[in-house]
Amino acid sequence: MSGRRKWFILGALAVLAAEAAIMILLPVLVPARAGSPDSGNRVRCALDLKIIGQAIQLYRNENNAAYPPDLPTLVKNEPLTADIFICPSTKTHLPQYFPAQHSAEWVNIHSDYLYICPIGYVTPPADSVIIYEKNSNHGGDGMNILFADDSVQFYDLPMAHEEIERTKKAIALQSAASTQP
Repeated sequence: MSGRRKWFILGALAVLAAEAAIMILLPVLVPARAGSPDSGNRVRCALDLKIIGQAIQLYRNENNAAYPPDLPTLVKNEPLTADIFICPSTKTHLPQYFPAQHSAEWVNIHSDYLYICPIGYVTPPADSVIIYEKNSNHGGDGMNILFADDSVQFYDLPMAHEEIERTKKAIALQSAASTQP
C-alpha cells in the first residue's frame, strides 16, 4: 500500500472517530436541536462529504491536479466504498450481497450526492460548489454542500440553489474563456 493511501485511510479513520464523538456529544452541545431526528444525520452526511472531499484531493494529487470527471471514476481510483455516497437521511441502501466491483456503477445510478466537475479550473475559487445533495435528502429542509476548499456547510434549499447556480455559471464562463484563442 502506498504512503499516500495509508495517510488517506488514517485520515478517513480520524474523521470517522471525530464523527462518532460528535454524534455522542451533539445532544449536549446543541440542546435546541437535540429533539430533531435529522440533526445527527446531517452531521454524518457532512462528514461523509468531507471524506469524499479528501478522496478528491488524493485523486488530484495523483492526476496532475485534475478533478475526477465523475463520481464513479473517483470510486474506481480511490479507496472509497459505495456506502459513503448514501446520505443517512434517505432510504437508499446497498443491496444485501453487494459485490465491490460494481461500486462505481452503483454510485453512478444511486448516489445521494451530485457532483459538479470544475472544468477549466486548475484551482477553482474556494467557494465553488463541488458536491451537493439531492433536494429530498433531509426532508426538503436543506442540504449539505462540499466546497472547493473542503469545507462543508448546510444551507436551506433556496440558498443552496443560489450557491449551485453561481458555481455552474462561473464554470461555464471559465470553460468558455479557456476555449477562446
